[in-house]
Amino acid sequence: MKKVAIVTSGYLPVPATRGGGVEVLDEYLIKENEKKKYLNLTIFSSDDVEAKKSLKNYKYTSAIFIKTPRYIQVIDKIIFKFVNNILKKTNSNSYRYILQRIYYINKVSRNLSKINYDSLVLENHATLFSVLRKHGNFQRYFGKYYFHLHNEVKNSFRNDKYIQNVTKVLGVSEYINSTLRKKIPSMTSRQFTVVRNAVDSKRFAFDLSLNDKNKIRDDLKLPRNSFVFLYTGRLNKEKGILEAIKAFKKANIENAIFLVVGSAFFDTDIKSNFEIKLKTLIETMDHRVRFTGYIPNEKLGSIYAVADVCVIPSIWEDPAPLTVLEAITAGKAIITTNSGGIPEYVNKKNSIIIDRKVNVICNLERSFKKVYNDKKSIERMEIESKSIRKKLTLGIFYKQFVNSLNPNPK
Repeated sequence: MKKVAIVTSGYLPVPATRGGGVEVLDEYLIKENEKKKYLNLTIFSSDDVEAKKSLKNYKYTSAIFIKTPRYIQVIDKIIFKFVNNILKKTNSNSYRYILQRIYYINKVSRNLSKINYDSLVLENHATLFSVLRKHGNFQRYFGKYYFHLHNEVKNSFRNDKYIQNVTKVLGVSEYINSTLRKKIPSMTSRQFTVVRNAVDSKRFAFDLSLNDKNKIRDDLKLPRNSFVFLYTGRLNKEKGILEAIKAFKKANIENAIFLVVGSAFFDTDIKSNFEIKLKTLIETMDHRVRFTGYIPNEKLGSIYAVADVCVIPSIWEDPAPLTVLEAITAGKAIITTNSGGIPEYVNKKNSIIIDRKVNVICNLERSFKKVYNDKKSIERMEIESKSIRKKLTLGIFYKQFVNSLNPNPK
């Protein structure tokens, strides 16, 4: 079996006991590998008690958990509070784990020098290329290190040399690959491939009885006969949730509820100024918007099952949000935008795709009204989503990932 090391971000743990889109994908890879047995995986992860417990269930995956010293955790919290509350930076989340990540990268780098893995996969963050700087790791892994790219690289952190020499970039969409090629033109097309995201159909692709749906709606304090628009994901400005709620308010659909599931940074102590602002707006809308906070990924399937339409209103170049995959796998009608890689996953048969740059609030408002007043269009979109999900399975995702590391898997 090929020995493969996956270096995760150092923010959230893998297995994904505290959420996180990339972390959930890594957990999917681990689970699928238990079935296919192509790889002997080692996961580098931030330390977490529940993640350690969860990993005991896996035979073909081990982990090196890196525990952050208490004093670093305290200093990082102070830095974040200063940036968020005093400087009021809009991207304050990026300052939450600065010292932790430096500590984590140094520890990973040292560990990588002790074992020669057949392949090294760096997950998403350009800072992780710093593990190649010391201990002869660049020479040791030259020709066999990979970059699993989920988001645009805006800062290389002086790692251009290591990014340029990457064996292959596994991008989640053609769009996201194009952004890195534009940033580093010296890279060749042969260094890029697309590994499309997927989600666990066992979590999302199931139907519930009316009684089960009513129980879930009761638990969520949703009227049983209401029409439910669902948003799941991080509550960040670029995700368009503020515009979506304003549009929903303007639409003024009497029997509709907007269910908002998520938090600014998954299951952490981060509460951004934007999230507080959003919650204040929601509280003025007479309970027509329901705000659940963070819900673990493994519990989201039942919530998708009671929703009528999923809303994914990204107003930035979103590479390939897992919420799109979740909605498709749940067989739902979708309202979304033409952002980043989203159009590579949806089409006009299963979605209303609006221009994120032109009158986005008005277009969202019209879309809310359209699907509410045309139930047959929802049925058609649901059929198409169920058709698309057949091409977006975890088995296909895993095979594409393995093929990218080894051209001739069994």
